[in-house]
This record gives sequence, C-alpha cells and structure tokens, in this order.
Amino acid sequence: MKKIFKYLPVLTAAIILTMTAGAALAQIDLRFSPPDTTIEPGATTRISIMLDDAIYFRTIELTVTYDSTLIRSLDGSPGTLFSDSGFFIWDDFEDDVPGEWHGFAIVMGAIDSLSGPGELFSWEVEGLIEGTSPIIAIETDLFEPNANKIPDVGLASTTLRVRWAPTAVHDLPRMQNELDIYPNPFNPGTQIRFDLPDAGRVVLSVYDARGRRVATLHDGQADAGPFTVNWNGKNDNGLAQPGGVYLFRMVSVHNGVRQAAVTKGVLLK
Repeated sequence: MKKIFKYLPVLTAAIILTMTAGAALAQIDLRFSPPDTTIEPGATTRISIMLDDAIYFRTIELTVTYDSTLIRSLDGSPGTLFSDSGFFIWDDFEDDVPGEWHGFAIVMGAIDSLSGPGELFSWEVEGLIEGTSPIIAIETDLFEPNANKIPDVGLASTTLRVRWAPTAVHDLPRMQNELDIYPNPFNPGTQIRFDLPDAGRVVLSVYDARGRRVATLHDGQADAGPFTVNWNGKNDNGLAQPGGVYLFRMVSVHNGVRQAAVTKGVLLK
C-alpha cells in the first residue's frame, strides 16, 4: 500500500496530462450557417462560419472555394464574436483568385482573446445563374491567444443553390430566363437577343468569370418585343478582353417589378 501511495501523485499527474492531451487533440468542427442555402438569381445572402465549442482563441484564417460562374463574392467581415468584443480587430477579405475567397480576423491586444461559441466570420454572396455551387474550405485555421495554431480544426463543405422559387415562376415573364447568344463560342463579337413581354427599363451587362462587371451593353428603355444588342469583346474602356467564360446578365424593370436573366458565353482567343 505504501508503494501505491508513494506513486499516487505521479499516476495522478499522468492521468491529468493524458486528459489534457486528449482535449487538445479533439476535433473542433466549425460549420456554415445556414447550411445548403438557396437563393434566386440576382439575390444576395450572408453565410456565417460558426464555432460551437467553448474554446479560447485569438485569430481565424479561412480560404474557401466556390463556382464563380454561379455566385459572386461581394464582401466578408469578422463575425459577432469579434465585432461585439470591444477589442481592436485587424481583418482583411480578399477574392483576387477566381472562385476563391480568403479572410482573416485577429484580436490585436497582446493579452486579449475571444471565447466561443458564436459567429467567427460572415460572407456575402450574390446569385448569378441557376445551378448548385459547392462551397469547400481548403484552409481553416484557429490560433490560440499565444499565437499557437489550434490542431484539428475542420469546416465541412456545404452548397449554395441558385434557382427561381417555385412560387414565383408564374409571376415571371415567359421569356425572362432565355437570353440567346449567337454565335457562341465567339471571336471577337457576338449578339445577345431576347424578347420583352412589356416595355420597360433594361440593363444588360457583361461579367467575367470572377464576377466583375466588364461592360454595360444597354441601360435604358426598351420596347416590348425582340431586342438585340451586340458585344465586341471589349470592356467599357475599349480594351479587348481575354478569352474565357463571360456572364451576360439582363435586368428588366416593368411597373416596379425587377426580374433578371443570366446566361453564359465563351470568348475564344
């Protein structure tokens, strides 16, 4: 018995270390909220990255991929865990790579930190054309108050669907989802044709695969019936654009009702 009591402090310390190591190695699962979002073309939504664990941290850094022909990245910002903390926050949001956004937020106080659960990051996107875009995290990092990386942090993928709501189908103009591009593929120019059931204001714009507006082809009134607009493959400044996939987006406004149609075209070089 004396031997057991002699080594009891050592055994107790070993058990504590084992439990602490097990907790440190436990998987921390972040999540998108809401999951599997659905929006209409032309609509915007915000997707949050949530932390459900009561852990202390100082920094989050994320890189997420998406289909830039279906959705457009608009803005990113620190979540409420950061914005409501009262601490000085350094944050940045980048979408310089097509189909990829990168964001980070850091508590700048040397002895300051945050604790979950709560919202870590918020990302605003716009639906462009009907389809389903997977949203996949290729980098998900949380850092402790002492700047050490927290191990085993994961963020499961989700999807964002862009589609017209079934309840709105009967309220849409019969031809509103049909933009006809000919020729397609094209080089150097093409024609965009559509039918308007009613006269109204029409804005027809061209976007590149990163969701940036390249050219405005028409912005003004248009009569009901067939309407044709040419694009010469150049931006609003007269510069020829590189080959690739482009999105042609028409927004029409009639009697205060706003509707949109988007389709793809391929510029060959």
